[in-house]
Parts: sequence; C-alpha cells; structure tokens
Amino acid sequence: MSMRVALSIFLAIFIAGCATTKLPPDPVEPEETAHMEEFPVPRHSIELPFAGSGEWLAVPLTSIADLFLGMWPGSDIRFLKPQGGIIRPLFIPLYIAGENESLSGTPEIDLKLVGTASRNSTRVFLGVGIQRAGKMRVRVAGKQLTPLYRKGQFNQPLPAVSEPLKPGDRVGLVVYGYTWQYFMKSSLWWSHAKISGSMKLPITDRPADKKR
Repeated sequence: MSMRVALSIFLAIFIAGCATTKLPPDPVEPEETAHMEEFPVPRHSIELPFAGSGEWLAVPLTSIADLFLGMWPGSDIRFLKPQGGIIRPLFIPLYIAGENESLSGTPEIDLKLVGTASRNSTRVFLGVGIQRAGKMRVRVAGKQLTPLYRKGQFNQPLPAVSEPLKPGDRVGLVVYGYTWQYFMKSSLWWSHAKISGSMKLPITDRPADKKR
C-alpha cells in the first residue's frame, strides 16, 4: 500500500470520527423565579404631618444603635412588629427574607386611608421599606415614595424596585406624613390617620450558586 493511499484512509477515518463525536451542550445559567406575594396590612395609626419629621434626628441615633446591636448575636427580636408613626415614619414589616431572595419588580397596594382631617387634608407618602437584619434603620427601596393626597381607597402599582435581600431582612410598607421630597405638599394641620388593606411584593428566588 502506497503512502498516499494510507494517508487517505487515515484522513477518512479521522473525519468520520469527528463527525460522529457529540459536543457537550452549552451550560445553561439558572434563571431567577419571580412571583408576587400578597400580604395583609393591619390597620395602624400615623400622626400627620409629624410622622417622618424627626427622621433627621432618628437616622444618626439608629446608626449608633445599630453598631451596638451587631455586638450581640440574637439581639434582633423584633420579627414583624410595626414601628414609628409619631415623629418617625410608620414601618409595617410584612415579610422576612430567606436564603437567595431579592426584591425585583413592581409592588402593588390595595389600601384604605382614613383620618380625622378633611378628605383633601389627609395626605401620606408611602413606599417599600427595607430593614436589614440586625439593624434598626428603615430604608426606602429605590428612595421612591408615592403620595396619596386624600382619604379613600387606593388600588395601584408603586414604582418598580430592585433590591438584593439577605436572610432576616424585613420588607414592608413605610408611610410618611412628612418628607422633604414633598415638603410643600404635606398636610398643614395636625390630624390622626389610619391605613389598612393589603400589599403585593415581588419576591424573587435566585439560584443558590448565583452571587449577590
């Protein structure tokens, strides 16, 4: 057998083997799974227009307190207890985050606002609040608040949010009677308001191996 014939046979066998070899499929990145969860919002009181007016003082004090809370494991025992509503904004925690979760999507509210003032003098500003595990300070997701300029029933979406969550983080409704974002549109008279209803939160399950 000549060298040329032998080389031709070898190349034919090699090409046939490559054609039948299956390459492994490209790895598919795990997808996030988003779902809306609805939570009841129990009726809670808020003082207008003072709730939120003391935030300038509360923020540095709670920041100092958070330093001490972090020194004692297990000191975070608030669970889902509402906070504020007098000079601090009212925070109604609705959900405690678990492993590999985030807040990503458009929250929705179905809330009723009542109060002792007239219909158009009862004004609040609300958003999604996040209280990190082991912390006292409540932050507004995306720093976005939605005004409710009168008493009544409100069924509407809130601005979209995208926030990573860690186990133990509390997510809920935060309500201001006064905020610098709308300082010219707050209630002008002291009054007592109550809010209740339900809220839907876009809880997203992340793949366990996906970095935060």
